[in-house]
Amino acid sequence: DRRRTPPRLGVTCTPEPRRDERRPHGWRSLAFDVALGLLATGAWMAEVSGGDVSPVAVVLGVVAGGALILRRSAPLAVLLTTLGALVAIAIITPDAGDPLEASAASVLIALYTTAALCERQVSLAALALTAAIAAPLSAATVDTPGRETSAWFGAIVVVVLSVGIWGLGAYAQTQRRYRPELQER
Repeated sequence: DRRRTPPRLGVTCTPEPRRDERRPHGWRSLAFDVALGLLATGAWMAEVSGGDVSPVAVVLGVVAGGALILRRSAPLAVLLTTLGALVAIAIITPDAGDPLEASAASVLIALYTTAALCERQVSLAALALTAAIAAPLSAATVDTPGRETSAWFGAIVVVVLSVGIWGLGAYAQTQRRYRPELQER
């Protein structure tokens, strides 16, 4: 007998799923998350290695990439951390076009994880927050060297990309919840 439980108040990113609904939490998952964090940090370091970037911005990029290690246990906190690092990097280094895009990869990975693991209302709020922060940042960095797009086009691309990444995460969550029900039937 499957009855829906009434929605609980508060924000939760793991709404008491059955064990088989969750992503794996073993050493393989941790190794993947560490590799993902190292990859994001490596991409960030590759972008800032040749430029004149503040040491604080470098540390923020490393924090954003390193936060991905905790993405399964605290997806919303990781998303907020990566968004905060993105905003701080944009403030500290206003002409950091490519480094800003490299740190945005951590934000998109965190957004995917939030959509894949959190309740739909929470992940939609996270999507709205991400788009509301990333679109103006993309528009503000339009005058950086190497960027050849308009502010509107850059903002639209960021919003479409955010919605697409969120959609992939939401789809992954739906599939993960739907498959066990099919197997039971």
